[in-house]
Amino acid sequence: AKNIDEIINYTKKTGIDVAITTNASTLNRILTEECLSSITWIKASVNGGNQKVYASIHHTKESDFEQVWNNLSQAIQLRNKHKLSTTIGVQMVLIPENIKTIKELCDCAVNAKVDYVVLKPYSQNPNSIDTIGKGFDTINFQESNWIENEIAPYNGKLNVIYRSRTASYLLEPERPYTKCQST
Repeated sequence: AKNIDEIINYTKKTGIDVAITTNASTLNRILTEECLSSITWIKASVNGGNQKVYASIHHTKESDFEQVWNNLSQAIQLRNKHKLSTTIGVQMVLIPENIKTIKELCDCAVNAKVDYVVLKPYSQNPNSIDTIGKGFDTINFQESNWIENEIAPYNGKLNVIYRSRTASYLLEPERPYTKCQST
């Protein structure tokens, strides 16, 4: 939206918390200077720990990877300069193409000084036909101790949240419920 900064600031003035989930490719200095003080949190989807994997998954140019991290770094610098409370983090949905780039993603996150990284196992909606047979079920989360070992060195440097409980749910032969109660 052309006036997204105005919308964000107006929304906050009415008493509603504002949060943004973004790919961060257009999270530029102008936007952050105009409305970062009105945003409670920003979560960037970064589904690759290096340029090549990121570009392949996001269907974009490899140079966009650096742009995303530059944009996040600028937002964090601005937040710190103005002593704002905006939380800024990234999330990677774990799929076969990116699972081996977890450490690279965490290294980028430490360098950018983001507040957290979420590692979220991809889960297939049983009614979806779009991703069936595309290999998303090939990650063996039963042996996901190695993921916890990968992120262990970042303790104290970065808040890394691995959704291991989600991974354990994926190991269940069927859902423990018959109807989703979230709708």
